Amino acid sequence: MSYYGGGLTLYNLDEIVENYHVPLAEFVPGNIYPIGIYQDFGYLAIDSYKCASGAEEYLVYIDHERLDRPDYLPLSFEM
Repeated sequence: MSYYGGGLTLYNLDEIVENYHVPLAEFVPGNIYPIGIYQDFGYLAIDSYKCASGAEEYLVYIDHERLDRPDYLPLSFEM
C-alpha cells in the first residue's frame, strides 16, 4: 500500500525493492535507495550511509532530469 500527500507517493518495502532499478542504479550510488516518487518528476530517497551513521540530513531528492546529481534535503523523519 502506498501513501499519498501533496504529490508525494511513499513506497512500501516491496515497492522500494522494485523501484531500485536501471536506469536509476546506473547513476545513483548504491547507498541511495528510492523510498517514494514526487509527481513523476523525481524520487525521494534515503542515503543509507548517512542514516546508519546518525547524520541528521539523510533524505535525498533525485530529479528525473538530473539523475547523476542527487540533492540532499535539510529534512529527516526524526521528530
